[in-house]
Amino acid sequence: MSITPDKAPESLLASDPNALFLQRTDEINELLDSGASLSGHERNCFFLNTGGGRFASASATSGFDFSDDARAVARSDWDHDGDLDLWFANRTAPRLRFLRNNGNHDAHFVALRLRGTSSNRDGIGARVVIKSGKRTLLRSLRAGEGFLGQSSKWLHFGLGTEPTIDSIVVHWPGGKSESFSGAVADGWFALKQSEGRAKRWQRPKREIRLTKRPFVLPESSEQAAVRLCARMPIPSLTCYDSAGKAETIVPAKGRGLFVSIWASWCPACQSEFAEFAAKKSQLEKAGFDMLALCVNGLGEGDETTFAEAEARLGKYGIKIAHRRADTKLLEQLRIIANRIIAQNDPLPLPSGFLLDPNGDVAAFYRGPAPVKRLLEDVATLALADPAAIFRAGLPSKGTWIGNTRRHPLDRLVNEFIDADFTDVGLAFARKHEKAFASPTSYAEVFSRVGNRYAAADKLDAAIGNYRDALAIDDKSPTTHFNLALAFERQLKVDEALVEYRRAIALDPSITVAHLNRGAILARGDAAQLKAGIASLQEAVRLNPNLGASHYHLGMALERAQQFPQALQHYRRAALLAPDHLGNAMQLAHVLERGGQFGDALAEYGKIREIYPDSVQVSFQTGLVLEKLKRPAEAARYYRASLTHQPKFVPALNNLAWLLATSKDPKVAALPEAVELAMRAAKLTKFKQAPILDTLATAHFAAGQRQLARETLNQAIPLARAAGHAAFATELEAKLQSYQDSQN
Repeated sequence: MSITPDKAPESLLASDPNALFLQRTDEINELLDSGASLSGHERNCFFLNTGGGRFASASATSGFDFSDDARAVARSDWDHDGDLDLWFANRTAPRLRFLRNNGNHDAHFVALRLRGTSSNRDGIGARVVIKSGKRTLLRSLRAGEGFLGQSSKWLHFGLGTEPTIDSIVVHWPGGKSESFSGAVADGWFALKQSEGRAKRWQRPKREIRLTKRPFVLPESSEQAAVRLCARMPIPSLTCYDSAGKAETIVPAKGRGLFVSIWASWCPACQSEFAEFAAKKSQLEKAGFDMLALCVNGLGEGDETTFAEAEARLGKYGIKIAHRRADTKLLEQLRIIANRIIAQNDPLPLPSGFLLDPNGDVAAFYRGPAPVKRLLEDVATLALADPAAIFRAGLPSKGTWIGNTRRHPLDRLVNEFIDADFTDVGLAFARKHEKAFASPTSYAEVFSRVGNRYAAADKLDAAIGNYRDALAIDDKSPTTHFNLALAFERQLKVDEALVEYRRAIALDPSITVAHLNRGAILARGDAAQLKAGIASLQEAVRLNPNLGASHYHLGMALERAQQFPQALQHYRRAALLAPDHLGNAMQLAHVLERGGQFGDALAEYGKIREIYPDSVQVSFQTGLVLEKLKRPAEAARYYRASLTHQPKFVPALNNLAWLLATSKDPKVAALPEAVELAMRAAKLTKFKQAPILDTLATAHFAAGQRQLARETLNQAIPLARAAGHAAFATELEAKLQSYQDSQN
């Protein structure tokens, strides 16, 4: 049984940390994309060092317990008054919060700035130890403070009521330690490596005035107007005219196009078009076109029509094309909008997209597009220089990192593919191949399509896309692995083995590639079995907690007649994945075949607790009980098996045999034995010699000797035709004994 992490049972997935990590990461990202937060409404926490290795929560009393979605805190004596001020960086508003420390200035301090010479210039990684009175203080200089945070490189030491400094020792990166003299309390000092004496640093003379004010969140609004810092190419979009004819949405040559999604019953849409009508002349002079996409009749219970929308739109007297949208187009536009404002919500009405003459998105409007803002955005469509477009899209003046941006097309393509717009997404990817960050990211598009086809059991299409991906980038171990899986599902094991080998050569740490390759090889000849065992042993070495590896290694070792080792791995597989039926059954089978019937019976008992309705488990329990000479209990489990599946031939046959041959009067039931054996014979169309043997035995035990002989005469040629000569000879001897008993 070859597995892939996303298809494995939960117990196997849980035992594979890599697969589980990827699954949980995807789940978290989906939540974040839907607007959730990692911390939600959790307040910030502040802990006070009370000495002796103990801390006390002082979150509320300190005033630090803001409900901000905080990410980092940085320490800095920003106003140079001898105490530490704090900066908080948040994921949501306020993005930056400054807390000025106006605490007790009677306490003493010293601040040190390191300068490395033989070590790195800033002394990153250094540890500074200060002895002041009875206290020893330690600070380390780090290059980061938490998530995306960097505190000041000044190391600040609070001395409390102690006014003296007894010693300063710096343990520089690289292992050298150095003592410094010359530093006193309540000052700032520079410590340069190898000089041994601190130099006083004078704080700048400046007057700092800060106005304390409460933070008030701006009023929430569902409306937004976003001018992009880089034009965003989008896939081809299709709308329909009044007759239902498909049209591609493209701007006229050299002109921009404003696309508005609207409905005639939508008050906000009516407001938008009313403003357009009032400022009609300004819009017409701006040199762009407008397209209204009607969604009348698309919503559940919406019985309005395109004709009604056409009539209402005509009353505004504005120059605007009118076309019909369908649910596919709405979803595609939602995906595009989500790449601009990540909310994953349905598009509100109205929503607008401003396209430049190339058909790329230049601006997005969530809610009515204000004419003034729309005209300002249209004016930027003449810009062609990426740096100029970037500057025009900035929300405020200032210094920004970089001067151009570009949209990662692979994410937009992947979202189209994941939404089942595969052909549209692939056509877009092919058109913009050179815009991808690398051949690898371009190849991943085709690999992703292959995964979708594989999940839908369209294996030929999956294989075609995997091959397209490898033609672009043949160094992807994951694509080779997925191609191998597709081949294996088509029973093309030779091709599968080639791709598993290539995947392993590129990334020897892919546990499941070793597992699946080993499972295939273990079914082959002696040389392949040996190679299969080695591959499965490597899978176990890479991840000892993956039950499937132990299960298949146990099967391979059993086939190699290494029963003690096989049993060891079966036990491990059953321990790692106790809810996996195959693991547990195989362990019980091996114990049974090894004559350890008591242990096998105990294992079947464990399995029945998890799978009480399993036909096979009840049947196997009956078999073991027969071998333990406990026919009454065996009959009970055969009956349980038939309760779950009345046409289960092995249980019908074994129960019939038991009832016909048992010497225990509490077990023997000859009429029922004949009836059960006849049912089994009919289900197999009287074509299986072992079933007919049981029927003959039941007939003979019930005194129906002629029927017994006739049945054996049917069974003997069937046994010979099946190549079971010894069994045929055994049946002939039984027939002779039946004839002798008649005489």
